[in-house]
Amino acid sequence: MPENNLHLFDSIDIDEETKVKVSTVEKNYDIHIGIDILSDIGPLLNNFKLSKVLIVTNKSIFNLYGKELLESLHNKNPKVHYIPEGESSKNIKELQKIYDVLVKDK
Repeated sequence: MPENNLHLFDSIDIDEETKVKVSTVEKNYDIHIGIDILSDIGPLLNNFKLSKVLIVTNKSIFNLYGKELLESLHNKNPKVHYIPEGESSKNIKELQKIYDVLVKDK
């Protein structure tokens, strides 16, 4: 198998939020990386015309970060959809459940 020579960076020193700009053939976007930035998600999404947000997570992760995330997204009518924990949950069946929630709440 050929070696992948794509190497973006050796490391990132994250003392505050870091923005990584990604450029693809189809579009450009930013990835925000940082410590304690969940409260920034709501204000960041204010740049988009969104009236609703769907959070897709599992219960363990939501128990750790959900309260802060919901507070940040309070003006976006956030809904939470839980998926089972583990890699086995990343499948077409679970994706169909997410689509069903999105269509139902359109």
